[in-house]
Amino acid sequence: MNNKTLLIILVALIAIYGLTQIFAKKKDRSFNTELISVDTAAVTSITIVPKNGDPEITLKKENQEWIASNGTLNVKATTSSVANFLESVSRVKTKRVAAKDPAKWAEYEVEEGKATQIKLFAGNKLLEDFIVGRFTYNQPSGGFQQQQQPNFNNMSFTSYVRLADENEVYAVDGTLSMTLGNQNFDNFRDKEVVSLSSGVEITELSVTPGGDTPGYSISKNANQWVLNGSEPLDSAKVANYLNNLTSVQAYEFADDFDDAQANNFLEKTMMIRGNNLLEPLSIKC
Repeated sequence: MNNKTLLIILVALIAIYGLTQIFAKKKDRSFNTELISVDTAAVTSITIVPKNGDPEITLKKENQEWIASNGTLNVKATTSSVANFLESVSRVKTKRVAAKDPAKWAEYEVEEGKATQIKLFAGNKLLEDFIVGRFTYNQPSGGFQQQQQPNFNNMSFTSYVRLADENEVYAVDGTLSMTLGNQNFDNFRDKEVVSLSSGVEITELSVTPGGDTPGYSISKNANQWVLNGSEPLDSAKVANYLNNLTSVQAYEFADDFDDAQANNFLEKTMMIRGNNLLEPLSIKC
């Protein structure tokens, strides 16, 4: 065997070794960093199966609006709540494979039926189906005990996610377990009770307490606010009170309220009138 042949064999062996190392490295990082890759604009419905046993939540796009359903109620969902949800989905980036054995699912809380499961659809086509488990955090500067207050800017959060048809559990940057894993039906509902645009100037507010209690009105006479059309009021206090009425948000919904029993309670009515308000705003309590 001459030197030329030996040189060719040596080069071939070096090439084989180099390719082996390259493929070995690729194998070590074979997990998909783009774990959930979906065009959120194409999503027309979302199914959320909560981990706490609450009814399944369905969000469906109809005529450019989103409708939320929990099997009993069908209500209009806010576009912003759905958009924020889908934005959180689009930000899912995997850091590493945390486990490959189904025996580890319980440790990361990604067992089917015991974790939040999310399905994204475009029409009848299933785009993504994944399960969101627990999250952990790391405080690199020594933890809470060495600080008077925790420095959340330096904290590192990791959530754990599993694709429904795979065994692998993936570690994901951020608080995905909180933003996606702790959703409930009311999170998507419109909680707006009163929202007056900046161009609306309230000029009159009247209250009917109900029963035998007399009502009253607050109105603006020239530049002076008056009670029941005559008694002068502190304009600064009235302005502060009315500012609180321009934007009122609900915290909970009384879905179990029985309309048939409404007559057993006194009904208080507040009527708001103002410039650039097309019709009076009536609020009943």
